Amino acid sequence: MAKPDWVKEPVQTLDARPMLAGGEHPLSKVMAGLATLGAGEVYLLVTPFPPAPLVDVAKGQGFVAWTDPSDPGAVKTYFTKAG
Repeated sequence: MAKPDWVKEPVQTLDARPMLAGGEHPLSKVMAGLATLGAGEVYLLVTPFPPAPLVDVAKGQGFVAWTDPSDPGAVKTYFTKAG
C-alpha cells in the first residue's frame, strides 16, 4: 500500500522496541499518546514487527494507521485521527 497523504512528521514518537524486548506491551502508552493528538497530527510507533493487534485497537477507537515495513528491524506505524 502506498504511503497516504496524511503521513507526515510526527508530533509524538514511541520506540517500543526496548519495551517489547523487556516483555512490556506498549498498548496503554500508545493509546494515551493517541488520545492527545490534535486534528491532522501524527503519532509514530516503532516496533520490531508489524503491530497488527494494536492497530486494530486504535482503529476501533477512531484512528487510521499506516505501517511501513521496509526496515524489518524498525517497523514504523503512523497513526492519526480518522476523519
